[in-house]
Amino acid sequence: MTSSRDGFYIGSDGFALGRYNAARDKNPFQVNNEGFLYSDSGQIGGFTIYENSLRAGSGNSQVGINSKGG
Repeated sequence: MTSSRDGFYIGSDGFALGRYNAARDKNPFQVNNEGFLYSDSGQIGGFTIYENSLRAGSGNSQVGINSKGG
């Protein structure tokens, strides 16, 4: 999944959308052949996906998880 071209990639190792980012070793959205899903933006189950966290709500009613701590 290392194509540097925009668009859709499909191969024996999975599928991906968007341009491959060598610094992060990822496409913006990809699913590998074992079913692992990666996305650095979007929404899932009412939570907003950020690069290192999932968050929902706002102010005192905000809840989330962060892989970088804090």
